[in-house]
Amino acid sequence: MGAKTYNLLRSLIAPAKPADKTIEEITRTLKNHLNPAPLVIAERFRFHKRNQAKTETVSEYIADLRRLAEHCQFGEGLSDALRDRFVCGLHNESTQKRLLTEERLTLRRAVDIAVSVETAARDATELQESIDCPRPVINLSDPPGRRYPERHRKPPDRLGS
Repeated sequence: MGAKTYNLLRSLIAPAKPADKTIEEITRTLKNHLNPAPLVIAERFRFHKRNQAKTETVSEYIADLRRLAEHCQFGEGLSDALRDRFVCGLHNESTQKRLLTEERLTLRRAVDIAVSVETAARDATELQESIDCPRPVINLSDPPGRRYPERHRKPPDRLGS
């Protein structure tokens, strides 16, 4: 342990002396000071403020909500808390309305519906873009004035014959 860490330890356990503490007590004291446990209220605040970004997929959004819920200590209410925050934070208002009409909506069902709506919207957009894309027109008929009577036409050249 360096001098800086030793001085920190002495400050944390004062008036006791480091020699009077076990290695477990010293480790716990330093660990609690250098890496304190997150405050539940602060973690829940971050969780409840989280909304889906416009460029974020539904899958990315729910994955981040799960990460944020890790230190919230929701216990048995975790699934309900995730479902509620998920629905409230969706940026697609029509998907929110659709989910709010579901009786006994579970988190899994909410995510499945939102992913389906998102996928359908993306597929429809891609399909529409492919339809709207101008295609070149190829004129297969001879231009006017260049028609020859059938008897004057030459048979096509055969390559390799």
